[in-house]
Amino acid sequence: MDAHIHEVGVLFQSQAQLTIPIYQRPYVWSEDRQWAPLWSDIRRLAEGVTAGASSKPHFLGAVVIDAHPETNGITNIKRYLVVDGQQRLTTIQLFLEALADNYERVCGEGCTEAQHFANVARLLTRNQFVPDEDKDGEFKVWPMNLDQHPFRSVMSAGSPDEIGRLTELDKGLADSRIAGAYRYFYERIREWLSAQPDMPIAVKSLYDVAHRYLHIVVIDLKNSVDPQMIFETLNARGTPLRPSDLIKNYLFHEVAAETGDGADLYAQYWMPFEDGHSYWSESIGRGAQRRGRLDTFMHQYLTMQMRDDVQVGNLYREYGRFADATDLTVVDQLSELARYGDIYRSLDELPKGREATFIYRLRQMDVATIMPFVLRLKGDSSVPADDRVRIMEYLESYLVRRLVCHLTGKAYNRSFVDLLRVTDEKGITPEVVCDLLLSWDKDTNVWPDDNWFRTAWMSYGSYNWMAQARVRMILEALEPALTTGKAEDIDINEKLTIEHLLPQKWMEHYPLPADGSVDAVTRDNMLHTFGNLTLLNKKLNPSVSNGAWLRLAEQEVDGVMTDVDLGKRAEILRHSRLTLNNMLLDYPIWDESAIRSRGERLFEAATRVWPRPQTGSTPIIVTESESDAELEGEIIAQDEEIAQVAVLENDSVALVPAQGDMEGRDKTDYEKLLVYCPAIASDTLLYYIRQGDSYSLRSYGGHLGTNTTGRHAEGAHTSADFERMYRPDRWREMSHVETAVTEADRWERLVSDQWAAYQTARLSS
Repeated sequence: MDAHIHEVGVLFQSQAQLTIPIYQRPYVWSEDRQWAPLWSDIRRLAEGVTAGASSKPHFLGAVVIDAHPETNGITNIKRYLVVDGQQRLTTIQLFLEALADNYERVCGEGCTEAQHFANVARLLTRNQFVPDEDKDGEFKVWPMNLDQHPFRSVMSAGSPDEIGRLTELDKGLADSRIAGAYRYFYERIREWLSAQPDMPIAVKSLYDVAHRYLHIVVIDLKNSVDPQMIFETLNARGTPLRPSDLIKNYLFHEVAAETGDGADLYAQYWMPFEDGHSYWSESIGRGAQRRGRLDTFMHQYLTMQMRDDVQVGNLYREYGRFADATDLTVVDQLSELARYGDIYRSLDELPKGREATFIYRLRQMDVATIMPFVLRLKGDSSVPADDRVRIMEYLESYLVRRLVCHLTGKAYNRSFVDLLRVTDEKGITPEVVCDLLLSWDKDTNVWPDDNWFRTAWMSYGSYNWMAQARVRMILEALEPALTTGKAEDIDINEKLTIEHLLPQKWMEHYPLPADGSVDAVTRDNMLHTFGNLTLLNKKLNPSVSNGAWLRLAEQEVDGVMTDVDLGKRAEILRHSRLTLNNMLLDYPIWDESAIRSRGERLFEAATRVWPRPQTGSTPIIVTESESDAELEGEIIAQDEEIAQVAVLENDSVALVPAQGDMEGRDKTDYEKLLVYCPAIASDTLLYYIRQGDSYSLRSYGGHLGTNTTGRHAEGAHTSADFERMYRPDRWREMSHVETAVTEADRWERLVSDQWAAYQTARLSS
């Protein structure tokens, strides 16, 4: 390996072409980061040379070329492969072309000396005596495939005006950074020359800077080092290489090693990524997760292929690990990347339907970790369309329920890798996916059941902590489920705004009840629950936002003065066609009771949109049946797998077998209370235990009391209070009361813990 410093004039004086291979990235340098700093250095040097001052050369950086050139038999032009430094070389050529074109211009304006310098500057960008058979061989630097057309057009145009004319016919040229770089340098050179008092001296000084004062290090590998290894260890100065750039370089370097060329494969498999540059280069994601779409796709694709949690920070190395382990040839790897790239992009272009709705809702929830499985699901043609939709519905229900229950998504990457592995083993079917989702039982991956979902829906102030896009998505999803067969179907095609029916500034028109049954803390919490939220048109929202629910005003109707309701409800009903809002007809008064009632109705719709299938291992709520008539109490909850029933009997609670006529049970063996209450203001598991003739509310953190409204209070309560609170016919009325419905293993653990707590309490009493 040799490294030598060259003046730009020396580097480009020989009859040779530096060829940028297809696997290099397109030209990406920009004004702020590269063009302007380079021009600033050139202008400083030119002003020093013009003034006769001693100036040190400017170091442009390094380029790496392959040692053994290919020679064209027609023209005898030596062609060298550029391993690194293509951005820098392209920029120098565009600057030299802009310099020569400016000299042609000032020559036409009377500075005849400029023609000589235009000619010698042109010798640094063109090879001489090139026949028509090798027309592109005239350029000293020849870019990669995607940049060849704009480079040829710009280098042949002669002026920005001609480029402007060409761009009117060629949008690709208009968007090209190559054209942008040429225009930038042309204008800066023109401005500088126009400001100089002595044009001939200025022309010579600027040429001298370009020829003699710009230095570049050329590293010649001389066949001693693998060019790919060098590329991997070098960063392009100014614009860091993306992981996808490195992966592309690796793949086409392998192709070149196997076939000697890769132009056809590049055009077939990689060109779609380049043609859609604006799509694939766009940054997506939030915060630290924000990166180019192509890198995001690469991460999701690799996770899918490797069935492993791929580290996004080591994406290129992870691809190397995949390439070493896979049986796919390099051509097959390119083919699969292109196929799944098409699938990935098609997700943003799906026709209207359930799959498109699923993708839209995923985007709103911002759950990228599920995308490797979605890619696999969409990429497997053996999965019937109906099964694919069912799987998407299960996944959506899982994610939405966890979102509403405010459960973390930090472990989703591991969970969805597990989903990839299990469906590898058992097949991609709705049953396999559903069973796996139901089997997860930790807080990091559990699929919340209806009771848990309902508690969160009715009690959590979701608007306070959930992103508005997600709240809006949930409300939008409810609309079709609320619509009856007698109403028109409405597509929500505009971005509606979220409105609090009971305003956040409620004090003026919605006073608290005089009897003190509701305090400000309770109201402020209920304000942000789904029962109080709706969607309105952007124009309607501000006009009704803080208004009174009912506001009568005398107006003339058909010649008669009549009281007309101009309140918030009436205005919403008058202008909105959503069923989400039409149900407000049922609520002449809007208060906490109305919010709870509407919340229940919306929750019922939510369970239809996002159902969670019941299995034999999931306990269910039951009502008293004829076979249970001999029991003096009421059935509270049942678990089919354990086959036991919790009952209230003779002022005590027993867990009894659910088989046969239930005779012969030993109540002392089962005297455990299985009803618990997740209180509104706490996620702590709370449960009652019987102490003598009273019941105390306990948590795993200690002893608490309660009253019938669910607010914490000191002391214990009588069995009469307990029965009044927990009679099954009151469950629907009391949103804070829940039953012991849980997965079988969690149920068993709960029973064991509660029995131990009961025994401890009984011994201490």
